[in-house]
Amino acid sequence: MPSRRPMLSVQVYVVLVKAKGVFENKFNDQMITFKNFFFDFLTPEPKAGDVTWRTQLVYADSFFTRDNLLTVAPGSVILLASHALHDPDWVPTSAENLQDRLLSSHRLWLLLNATHPLIVINTDGGSCSLDWPNTTHHMLYRTTWCTSWHRQWMRSKRAEQSQHAMQWPWVRSFPYGTAYNNGSLTQLRKVRRAAQDRRILVAFRGHSGYRKPSRTALKVALKTQRQRMERIAESVLRSASYAFGRVVIDVVDYQTAYSTANVSYLNLLRESVFTLSPPGDLWETFRTYEAIEAGSIPIVLNWDDGLYKRCERPGEHFIQETEGALAVRHWAEIPDLLEREAANVSSIMNRQQHMLNWLANFKIETRRLLISTSTAMANGTWLRRTGCIMKPLSPRQVQSQHRQLAAYWRRPQNYVDSELEPGLFGDGSTRQFSGRNGFCGTASEYFGETCKLPGCSPPLIDVLKCNG
Repeated sequence: MPSRRPMLSVQVYVVLVKAKGVFENKFNDQMITFKNFFFDFLTPEPKAGDVTWRTQLVYADSFFTRDNLLTVAPGSVILLASHALHDPDWVPTSAENLQDRLLSSHRLWLLLNATHPLIVINTDGGSCSLDWPNTTHHMLYRTTWCTSWHRQWMRSKRAEQSQHAMQWPWVRSFPYGTAYNNGSLTQLRKVRRAAQDRRILVAFRGHSGYRKPSRTALKVALKTQRQRMERIAESVLRSASYAFGRVVIDVVDYQTAYSTANVSYLNLLRESVFTLSPPGDLWETFRTYEAIEAGSIPIVLNWDDGLYKRCERPGEHFIQETEGALAVRHWAEIPDLLEREAANVSSIMNRQQHMLNWLANFKIETRRLLISTSTAMANGTWLRRTGCIMKPLSPRQVQSQHRQLAAYWRRPQNYVDSELEPGLFGDGSTRQFSGRNGFCGTASEYFGETCKLPGCSPPLIDVLKCNG
């Protein structure tokens, strides 16, 4: 009788923060939701029995200690957001200290210098995402991307495909996730149906406001295009339409009822051939991946020369990685895009099936790579391949760093406005502000809203630039 292969076991730590108020409770809820999504995404159908996931919820203050990290087994997976690396007694008041306090965070340096190689999955949604050196022996998975990080991913992917002994990957991609149904994908998968059987051609429903300029721009760009899009929809769809038609652009202010409120969000995804997915508060949005799971083809922005919340081209990574999805440079291009797609109905069905095939294969490959990397780390075959030893900053170095940063933020900065109306890019003017008392130093602004221009963020501290 053939012997059975031993069951693989992967330890997963979910890092929470001690609750002090509403923010911490919300943060922990989001981490639990991502944990549910993480396991659902990595569990193909039928469920594979080749690995046991052992999950442990941990608090950052006790997890990120030198003694505890020595007990974390090589190949363990750590789900965390950058907020968990901050000093719990320090509340950031502006962008002038948030990212750089993180870079000098004792917890971050303990993690980077952990003896055993680990898999770190950073769940940040674009509010304060940590920089990650390619000299560490850990593997980082990102869920949100700006151009600079996307280029890192491309270099890492080339290294992963290389047979050269001194090239190794250090960053990979993992989906941003879902906020629907506590992170479970089951209901989204159940509503999948063929494109030709759907009742809505294209849809977006969501709130707008000053924190969501792309949604406002979408509403303005398509305000006069509804009749044209309805005619395109009539040429494609055969199922009975809703009373409100076959096109849904339902963008309203907070506390204003949706005109399509009688249709649930799940049914909107189920019935829409295409789903518009503009960024909102953050660079990334759950809607994109929820649409894919439900079989609705997402359309995202991938402009050539723009910033969103100081992130350069946040849609670039998604478009290059995701097969079957679509992109426009401006929302005003949507009617032309729909017209091109409608010219060949069979191509829409092929695109939908191609996207779902890609999703299934992406899940399998992501699972395979993560498990094989964890196994290699556990059995000692995951080689660091670098002589670089990074040392945490001493208290004196931290004080010196903060003095330098304080001087940096008092320098005038140039800020190219990208959020004024009309349109997504505003008037394109360049304005100068003072870091200490101007835009970057405004206490009421959150980091995701500020200082993501290259000239508005201090360079990575020199200790991370190890060339050993």
